[in-house]
Amino acid sequence: MGFHVTFAMPWTRLLDMASRAGVSVVEFKFDDIRILTRPAPLGLRRILEGYNFEIGVHAPYIDINPASLNPLMRMASQRSLMASVRFAAGIGARYIVCHVGRLSRDYPLGLRARAFTNLVRTLGAVAREASRFGIELTVENDHKTDDYSFSATPDALRRVAERLGCKVTLDLGHANTVGNPVEYIDQLKDLISVVHIHDNRGALDEHLPLGRGTLDVRGCIRALNRINFNGPLVVEVHSIPGTMASIRMLNRLLSRAGATPR
Repeated sequence: MGFHVTFAMPWTRLLDMASRAGVSVVEFKFDDIRILTRPAPLGLRRILEGYNFEIGVHAPYIDINPASLNPLMRMASQRSLMASVRFAAGIGARYIVCHVGRLSRDYPLGLRARAFTNLVRTLGAVAREASRFGIELTVENDHKTDDYSFSATPDALRRVAERLGCKVTLDLGHANTVGNPVEYIDQLKDLISVVHIHDNRGALDEHLPLGRGTLDVRGCIRALNRINFNGPLVVEVHSIPGTMASIRMLNRLLSRAGATPR
């Protein structure tokens, strides 16, 4: 099970908390202002050497759009994503999670093909950089949005992953704002490398503790067990008490199901 670092507290305190919670995976967020403004990884790498976690990195997504029709914005997004790959390599990460971008609702839908070409061009370069460092690139499904999303549905996410030749990070909370998360698991079972889990009430991407929204957590665990998923199951809740409560809930459910995510 994994712990997504979203809290502004010292690294050692966060890592000690993750260790006490019994998780085996820690996922760092490149949008963390401490990393974003000083991406040199040496200090964090030294801290991590005192622990025994599998490491993941969530590539930047705030102000980032790999599909942008504005060439200056697209290139800026690509440079930031490439920097996150180098950061991931510097801290010994095994995988990196990328959002794929959108076409703004202010553009006509006739420009979808051009935007899709841009995202493939951008993330293709990022994938090659990740491969150079031996890091697995995964693309993540989007939550409900008024823009045109290239990854909100299982079919859309599969199209991107197959075009890039990569696996996916299935975000069950995001899926819950669009459709039935269990169907996402069934339809993407051959591509799922990482799973993010958090709750919401179906309309907004709220990142609530498990059990506080409408996500069928038990059904998702059964579905993951059915496809023999054994990759990182990362709790992505935006509060410390909520994260700890969600980890405890998942431990109970996983134990009952005999499931083996790490």
